[in-house]
Amino acid sequence: MRDVVPLLSLTLLAVCDAHVALTFPEARYPALDFLDTSRTMGPCGVPKQRIPHYTSLSVGSTYNFTWRMQYPHQGGYRIILMDKDGTTVEELAPVNGMEFAGTDDQTSQSQNVRFTRACSECTVILERQALEWGKSYRFRSCADVNVLETIPEDDQCSGHGTVVNSRCVCEHGHTGDICQYK
Repeated sequence: MRDVVPLLSLTLLAVCDAHVALTFPEARYPALDFLDTSRTMGPCGVPKQRIPHYTSLSVGSTYNFTWRMQYPHQGGYRIILMDKDGTTVEELAPVNGMEFAGTDDQTSQSQNVRFTRACSECTVILERQALEWGKSYRFRSCADVNVLETIPEDDQCSGHGTVVNSRCVCEHGHTGDICQYK
C-alpha cells in the first residue's frame, strides 16, 4: 500500500497536467488544463467567477496569445471571442474560413490575434482538438477579457508594470511586452 500512494500521485500529476491552458490572456480561475467537452459543461468547463479577473486588450492591436500544452493532441485549435450573453463576437483563429488552425503543427502553443471590435466583460475561448479520442473531443481554456477602444494607462502593462517611453517596465517577477507573464 505504501508503494501505491506515490504511484497514484504521479499518475494524477500526469493526468492533471496533460492538455491545454491559456497563459496569456490569463486562464479563468481555476486554471485547470483538463477541461474537456465530454465531461464538463458550458463553453468553458468552469463557471465565471463572481468577481472575475479581466485582462484589458485593445481593439486594433495584435497580441500573441499563448498556452501550455504538455501533449500534442491530433488536430488543431480555434480561438473565439464570446460576449457575456454567450454570442460569438469574433473568430480570432483561424481567420481564413477554416474550422481549426494549427493542424499542420500540433505542437503550436501560440497564435497572433487581432481584435476588430470592442467587447466588455467578454470571454476568450481556446478549443484544442484531440482527434485520437474522437472527432468531436476537445479540450478548452477560457480567459475573461475587456476589449477596449483605449486601455487606461494603469492597465496598459497588465497591472504589473508602468509605461516608460511607450514601453512597459515590469515589476519584479513579471515579464513580457505588457508584463503579462509571472
